[in-house]
Amino acid sequence: MAETTLRETIRKFNEVKQEIRTSEEAWAAFLTCAARNHKYAFQDQLLIYKQRPEATACAEMDLWNKRFHRWVNKGQKSIKLLDGEALRHVFDVGDTHPARGHENDAPPYIWRVRPEEARSTAELLAASCGVEPDPLGLSHLLQGMAKNMSEDLEKNRFALYNGDAVNRENSKEFAYSCITWYLLVRCGLDPREAEALNFSAVTGLDEASMMELGNTVNRLSREVLDKVERIVRTRDRERGVERGSEPERAAAVGVVDWTIVKKTDTKSEAIKEGEMSVF
Repeated sequence: MAETTLRETIRKFNEVKQEIRTSEEAWAAFLTCAARNHKYAFQDQLLIYKQRPEATACAEMDLWNKRFHRWVNKGQKSIKLLDGEALRHVFDVGDTHPARGHENDAPPYIWRVRPEEARSTAELLAASCGVEPDPLGLSHLLQGMAKNMSEDLEKNRFALYNGDAVNRENSKEFAYSCITWYLLVRCGLDPREAEALNFSAVTGLDEASMMELGNTVNRLSREVLDKVERIVRTRDRERGVERGSEPERAAAVGVVDWTIVKKTDTKSEAIKEGEMSVF
């Protein structure tokens, strides 16, 4: 009997949960993909990595069509995500092309920290978090934030193994490494230059511990990255205002206020993203 698409996706989900724990390199490759797609839940990130490890900006077809005026390339297979007993289908930006008449539209807005603005971004991020600016810049600041978050996890008895003191310490160090890598990748910084990153514990993780770690890293990193995004989008918006009119600004920096369709368990509802982008 042929495998259904749902069963195939469940099989891939189970496979990737094993595959990313086979080596430090496999775990780092997954974290890199997850960081680029940081607004997705950990479960979704696993499936995006399994099906399209190079993905950088994923959305459902309806959003590509209606908001970004882009069509999915003919014959392109979707990235399938589990949604309860059903599937969600998303496509990476590389799977799409501009619709007729929109060939000259600005590309979809994906925020990024420009190298020449890293120091000012670090200063604004420190201020928004109520901490002292780091004289060594954004990379060092993010590493310090990751360290503080991992120490808070230890205080709350976060443990990936059996909860004794030694394993809580190992869990803290591993969480620090994962959060640091995730933050630096999404902010366009080289994680290999960070201090004391160690993924060796990944091969000893059981599935439950891996899922707990992944969800925790996803949640904590998202809190920081949302702050960074607000800083970057504000700066980009101001730069767009200087260049010209409101339509020109929207084309230059992405949409300031727009509506996307969010699938819920019972219906599709419109939600306002406000100051945040979809990617």
